[in-house]
Amino acid sequence: MIDEPRSFKRKYVACKQLPGTKGQSLVELAIGISLLLLLLSGIFDVGRAIFTQFALQDAAEEGIIYGIAYPNECANIVTRVRNSLENNTTIPSNPAITVRINGANCGSITLEYGQKMVVEVNSTFTMTMPFFAGNTLNLRGTANGTILRPPPGT
Repeated sequence: MIDEPRSFKRKYVACKQLPGTKGQSLVELAIGISLLLLLLSGIFDVGRAIFTQFALQDAAEEGIIYGIAYPNECANIVTRVRNSLENNTTIPSNPAITVRINGANCGSITLEYGQKMVVEVNSTFTMTMPFFAGNTLNLRGTANGTILRPPPGT
């Protein structure tokens, strides 16, 4: 019978904990989960902010579509923008809406073909993420267009 060299013999070593490391895994798990939850809440907040930005941009574009066809109906342009934002719960109930034609406020300029119209919708977004809760971001949606027809009766 041939004896195996000592290096080939299997050795079984019992796992022993080092002194002072009894709760280390639990602490690591708690820190890891806390960081993951913080990251996840940040992702949700950024997603909500992007969704709000898209809603403001869509509302401004809805206003410009109506405005370039009916440039003398300033109140209806603003109403069209507000109606577009009506079902969005992340936007405050009173966003700032500005309609300008060639840099002047809507209704204060003589309208002609080819004038530039800008509809701007401004709103604030309140963050809910831990460490940033209560901070606000200023979001703006802007749409530009050119007046396609003069107002009726001109």
